[in-house]
Order: sequence, then structure tokens, then C-alpha cells
Amino acid sequence: MAYRRRRHPPFRAHAVLTTLADAIEGRIKTNKTRKPARQRAPLKTEAPEVLSQLDLSPTISRDQYGTELKALRTRLHGLYRRARSDALSTVLVFEGWDAAGKGGAIRRMTAALDARDYRVIPISAPTDEERAHHYPWQFRRHLARAGRFTIFDRSWYGRVLVEHVENFISNDQYERSFDEINGFEEQLTDHGVLMVKFWLHINKDEQAARFEKRRKIPFKSWKLTDEDWRNREKWDD
Repeated sequence: MAYRRRRHPPFRAHAVLTTLADAIEGRIKTNKTRKPARQRAPLKTEAPEVLSQLDLSPTISRDQYGTELKALRTRLHGLYRRARSDALSTVLVFEGWDAAGKGGAIRRMTAALDARDYRVIPISAPTDEERAHHYPWQFRRHLARAGRFTIFDRSWYGRVLVEHVENFISNDQYERSFDEINGFEEQLTDHGVLMVKFWLHINKDEQAARFEKRRKIPFKSWKLTDEDWRNREKWDD
């Protein structure tokens, strides 16, 4: 079965590379003085419906994409080499809907890096060993050596997303997880780690269309499971 190339190349990869390169360049330029401690935010606040207000129309032409992707990879490669020489560690966090393009964005980004200097950590249901430890342990143990990249394909935010929606954790665990997540991130950033977090967003109709494409393309069909369809039923939750 022939695979038809998409009319519009993935805008997400362009956005990820641009954001990441800007973040590394900005951190290299600043000094590494310790930031003042942040005040703890209240656990329960009225949150605006941010996702429903996002503009999902931006795209990029294939010609522009090809040219800029090469330039961005070149820029990122040079910056990552400088960051490694300065022992500046980078932690990337990718979250988003199923089929939002997390894997594709990571694949295009890591093409600019030396395979010896990054680790991609796919996060799924915790193992018995991980459940036996305090929550952040399962992520802390994957952190790479100084000056390297650690890339989380899904992350500790699953605690307040899928684990909460599916009732895998108690209310006490859910409330406690906010302090655990904030504390974990503060420890990393206060130590000088550069953390860049991405939420990749699509709407429900686009997800359905991508699911159908995955189902029809042999080398992508393995990505689509009954669990993915079941999760769609809990989109609003």
C-alpha cells in the first residue's frame, strides 16, 4: 500500500526545534545564579480553558519547512555542543493527546544530537518496582549525566492526568502529587538544569483522522490499540 505524503509537513517539529534552541541559547547567555525560592501556589484554583482557546491553524509550507528544519538542526547541534562543554543538562518533557505527534517531534529533534548524549524515556504504567518507591523516583533515576539530554515521552504529569481520571490513585495521593511534582522540578532547575516542557495539542476530530490513518498504514498500525479508542471516550474527563 503506497503511503501518500502529507500536504503540510509537521509544524510541531519546527516549533519544538525553535523553542528548544531559543531556550538553550538563552540559558547559556545568562549566569547560573540560584533563583529565589518560589512561593507555593494553592492546590485548587479556577483554571481557564486554555486548550479550547488555542489557535490550531498555524502551518508551514513544505519548501520553508525543509529549509528551516536543516538550519534549526544545525543551530541546535552547535548549541547542544556548547551546553555539553558547560555541563548544562537539559530535561525535555513531552505531553499531549494520543497521536498529537510527540514521537515525531522527538525523532526530528534528536537527529541533531549525538546518540551518545541523549536518552528518550517512554513513560507507561508504573512497574511494581516503581510503585514501591516515592513517586518522583521513577523519573529521577532516568536523569542523564551532566551536559546530556533526558527526553521524557510522557512524564510525571500523568499522575494528575490519566492516573487521576482512571482512579488509579487515591485523593490523598492526587493532592500530594502537586507538591511532589513542583518540588521535583524545583530541585532540578535550582541545580541549574534547563527544563523545557511541551504540550502537543490537537482537537478531537483531528485525533480521529490520525487514528484512521494509522489503522490503514502498515508501518504505523502497531501504534493504534484498543486502549487508544477507549481513551477517546474519556477525552472530556
